[in-house]
Amino acid sequence: MLSKLRHVLTALATIVLVSAPALAEDDITKIARVETDTITFKDVQIPFPADMLDGWGTDGEGMASVDITAKLMVYTLWSEPVVYCTATWGFNKAQTDNTLVTNIRGHAGNLPREAVDKIVLYDVKLNFFTSLTDNIWVTCDPGYFSKSDDPKLAFTMPESPDWGELFQDNGYDMGDRAERARSHYRELLKSGKISASLPHSVQTAQIDLHGVRKWLAEQDLKVVQQEQQQSAERSAERAAAATRAHNDDKPLNSSPENIDAYLGYMFESAYRDHRVGEVQARVNAYIPANRTLMAKADYLHKRIGQCMTFAIPSSHEEAPNSLVGYRDCLPSPLDALVMYSVGEDDDYRCGYKNKDGKVVLEAQYKSCYDELKGIGVVKRFEGTREETGSTIGLCSGKCSGGASTRYTMLVDVVKWVVINAKGEVLVHEDDTEPVFGFQATYFRLRDGNLVVTRRDEDTYQELIYDNRLKLRLKLPEGWEYKGYSEDLILIKSREEVEDGYSSAYEYGYVGWDGKFAFDPMPAKEANLFENGKAWIVDPDGTGFIYDKKGHIVE
Repeated sequence: MLSKLRHVLTALATIVLVSAPALAEDDITKIARVETDTITFKDVQIPFPADMLDGWGTDGEGMASVDITAKLMVYTLWSEPVVYCTATWGFNKAQTDNTLVTNIRGHAGNLPREAVDKIVLYDVKLNFFTSLTDNIWVTCDPGYFSKSDDPKLAFTMPESPDWGELFQDNGYDMGDRAERARSHYRELLKSGKISASLPHSVQTAQIDLHGVRKWLAEQDLKVVQQEQQQSAERSAERAAAATRAHNDDKPLNSSPENIDAYLGYMFESAYRDHRVGEVQARVNAYIPANRTLMAKADYLHKRIGQCMTFAIPSSHEEAPNSLVGYRDCLPSPLDALVMYSVGEDDDYRCGYKNKDGKVVLEAQYKSCYDELKGIGVVKRFEGTREETGSTIGLCSGKCSGGASTRYTMLVDVVKWVVINAKGEVLVHEDDTEPVFGFQATYFRLRDGNLVVTRRDEDTYQELIYDNRLKLRLKLPEGWEYKGYSEDLILIKSREEVEDGYSSAYEYGYVGWDGKFAFDPMPAKEANLFENGKAWIVDPDGTGFIYDKKGHIVE
């Protein structure tokens, strides 16, 4: 059905920007703000399969109409963009091309509150245009919606896109997306408003009417059960009249009219019984689980569990304060911690201090990376376990060979985990799927990024996450992360390649867009770029200096 989507989910709306301070990148503690007044997207058209509402098993299509009221906020927290939108909605009507059900309307129409509350709006994405000339917009997901006409805002969390992902456009300008985004954001802060004539739109929206279908079937069941009862009462009256006639020894009226009436009662009774069974089947019809909605709720609850300082606003007006409070959930560049250690050998422990030398995380870990900036990777103690073994010593008396002695000892159980500056565990090596979507083989910190390895029988792939645990890049399968400098990631193939009489590995340089700066090449060694140049050693041992276009310069 979705392939038949032919309707533009667009509604014009009035939007006014609240004045905001200039974007001061030299002071990362300042908060730059662009936020809109509430906007109403009127009469948003959402297609749905007809049998979702009718329950007649048809292949037809229906169309629902809703209104969505939303507010967009684009702030900079620690000089990085954060997008947050709040929304409420109201159901207007829905109708199908099935003549058995014409249309339903909201609680002001022919649906009571109990029925309207069963309607679910989900998978909504809103496009807020910021420039008509350049055709630029911000896409925002308002999250998990409450009931229709409920003033309670949709449940969602702010998103933290990279600058290059903040604004969407038609892609005609092939310049640096991050710098273009910063420049456009500065212009928004300077102008303080967006034209009211811009075509802000609903990019996607879905509606679930299964609950209303069940409610309608329940109402139909009440009607047919009443008709069945009335038919049964008429049949009972006919049977009672026959009994009285029999008891009074009076012949029944067997005229053709009475016989036709009797057959009519019999037919009606059978028909009513059939109708009740048919409608009862509609009431009991299977309602598929809305897995999209379940996944959304699970994702949001996990995120808010990791950000206890974020308060869900109760109104559009309170949303800006909540967004400012979200900053405490983001890694601060001011919070970089440095590893320190105590003890040696089995007594070795490590922890972290701040730049002033104050202990922030006590020396409680078995192993630590040198720096914790937003996130850190440490090996944590998780108790002890018994380990048994045996030793072989010299014999005393009559014996052959050596004497075996069994022993039991306690050994430490340690696990690799990702922590934040508060020491809270964000990722555990035994259960990485809730964060990454798969069970990672291992993970490590490199150049301020978290490099995660996914490995199974057929696949080896490394993925790069930032210090907010947001996926930045999937490396090509079969390649390893070797380092990062000057916006290029050095990667190396896991398998050797033949190059004439020599064997070597392939090396390449990849940008954050996933594209190679130039074709990978077999080499014995390759270094990171420095001042636009990198040293690469050919398989025969000859070294050359290359520029970022793959040309030999020295």
